[in-house]
Order: sequence, then structure tokens, then C-alpha cells
Amino acid sequence: MRTFKFFLISLFIVGHAFSESVAVFPVHGVNVDRSFADAFGMLLANKYSNVSNLEVINPPKAARAIDIDNDLVAAAKKLGVSEYLEIDAVGLYVSRKEVKEFITDSSGGQRIIVQVNNSDDDDDDDDDDDDDDQKLLDNGKTVVTVTRRDLNGKTIHKAEMTLVTYGDIEESTDRISLALWKKISVEETRGLYNVTRREGMGHNKTFISSHKGFKFGMSYATSFIREFSPLVNIGFNYKAEGEKFFLEFGAGGKFPRDLFVTDVRQYGGVYFEIGGSYYILNKIIGVYLGGGFIPFIDFLNTTQMGLEPFVQIGVMAPRNSKMRFYSDIRIAQNVLAVMSGSSDYDSYYDDTIPPSRKKDWPTEFGIEFGLAF
Repeated sequence: MRTFKFFLISLFIVGHAFSESVAVFPVHGVNVDRSFADAFGMLLANKYSNVSNLEVINPPKAARAIDIDNDLVAAAKKLGVSEYLEIDAVGLYVSRKEVKEFITDSSGGQRIIVQVNNSDDDDDDDDDDDDDDQKLLDNGKTVVTVTRRDLNGKTIHKAEMTLVTYGDIEESTDRISLALWKKISVEETRGLYNVTRREGMGHNKTFISSHKGFKFGMSYATSFIREFSPLVNIGFNYKAEGEKFFLEFGAGGKFPRDLFVTDVRQYGGVYFEIGGSYYILNKIIGVYLGGGFIPFIDFLNTTQMGLEPFVQIGVMAPRNSKMRFYSDIRIAQNVLAVMSGSSDYDSYYDDTIPPSRKKDWPTEFGIEFGLAF
């Protein structure tokens, strides 16, 4: 008897789980190309199925249940789904159907063809990306609103995005489906790889290819035979960033903490920097690993040149913002000998006398913090 009850309960749970399904109805569009509407609806159904793990009825199949009254609640009940997605789209552009308009002059019986010319042949500034973006913003926008509703037509959640027609379908359906399922805003679903072209235009750019800023760092220098005054550095930094890596260039000064203490071995001066890093975690919060070279000129001892190859591991966030913060841990090794101390050393007992002049190859262990914009 218990086995039979367990079987019935399991059957009920399984049956209830399979009853959880969603219908995505065809796009209700105003001034929207049919091909755009069909592509958006089908891709949204696929994306929503992926994020929800539910059975999703796509627009062509869901359309068969819609009667002449266009009652989506009745259609959803007929399909036996638990929820449905309603899509509204408004095209703010001249559709392809309106590129050519035919007008008949009734007085003369002559047919006149008025053609809208969107050619850029007369544009002398074809390479101006801002102008191209502005044309798309003026003539190529589609506002899409997707509403998640229950079987009574009550709104569960709503998401809206502005698309640059076909170019934003994949990214927008990915964002909207996740926003509807998790009941969050589309802004919260934005990641490194689903930024729409619309969001990347003009002043709305969410990530750019270069960053300028300043960084501050501290390091401990030692030759493992003799200790040196800890170093503080501050300078300008420029990063040229690709999708998975960045190159960086910088210049500044490195100063010993005990600059005015005569009995401490020290070095410092002006440095230059060139390096590159690869994102081992390529997300909004990026983790990078890299290295480079730091040539410097030491002015605290007899003027001398120095060279330090370095390796680093760091974190940069948020990568989808124009302004970002980064921090890295760095190890640098002097490959050119650093001469420090004084050749006038003649008193063992006088602590005010600089240490004797020695040759070393110090290693620096440091941490840096930077702000880029």
C-alpha cells in the first residue's frame, strides 16, 4: 500500500513538473519588418528555454492557438501552458517596405515613383564612426518590450530594450530572457559578451580600447645579502586593451621610504615601464597574468641605469565600465648591478656615516593600486 501511495505521489510530482511550460507568442509590431519580428521571437524562445529549463512553445506553434479576437490568455489556456511571453515592438526607422513609395497622379494618369535614398555616396566623411552611429540612432532603432504573464494575464515581470534592428537581436534576447526568468532588470544581466551595439554607441560605450590613469605602489627590496629601504612609486599609466589581453606603458618616480636617512642602503629615481598581460579570468571582474620591463635611472647614488624584468598577477574591475580600478602583485628583478652606499665609509662606530659602497642585484616584491578612465 505504501509503495502504491509513493508511486502516486511521484507520478503527481513528475506530472506537475512536466506541466510547467511557457508559450512565446508572435511579436506584435508597429513599423517592424516581419523578418526582424520572426527572428526575435524564435531566438527569445530558445534563450528562455535555456535559462529556465522549461518546455517553451515557439511563436509559430503558439500562433496556431490564437483566435480572431487575439486573446492571448485564451490561447495560453488552450496550449496548456502555465505562463506566456507577450512581445511588443515599435520600429523607429524607415522600414524596407517604405523605401519605395508609389504615387499616382490622378490628373494626368502618370505614375510617379518616390524613392528614399539611404546611400552614403555623398558623405565625404565615411570613416566617421560617430556619424554612422548617429544615423543608426536616428533611423534604425527598435524598442522591444517583453512581458511575462501568468494564465490570468497578470504581469509577472517586464523587460524593455532599445535595439539597433538586426544587429542586437542575439545579445538582447539573451539579456531579456535572463531578466524575465530571474525577475531582474536588463541592466543587471549585462555581461562582457552581451553588450548591445546600441549601448556601445557614442557616450553610451561600456568598454573602450584604451585607458589612462595613475597608479601608486609599494615594494620591498632585498638582495638576500643586504637590505634596502622600501620603495614607494607613483606614476602615469596607459593601457591599450583587447578582448583577452592588454598592453601597458607608464612613467613615474620610485622613491625610497628612508630618503633622508643616511645610514640605510637605498636607490631610486625616474622609471619607465612597458608590459603586457593576459586575462586568465575574462569576466567583468578580470584576473590577469603578465610581465614586462622597467628601465630606470637612479639619481640617489652615482647616476646609473637599471633594468628590472617583472611578472605580475592582478585584478581589474569592472571591465564593462569606462572608469575601473585595478590592483596587482608584482615581483621585479634587477638584472643590472645597483651600486649603493658611499666610498667615503671610514668609521665602523659612527651610525651617521653611509654604508660602504657595494654592488647588488636587488629583488623587489610589491603591490600596486591604480585607477583608469
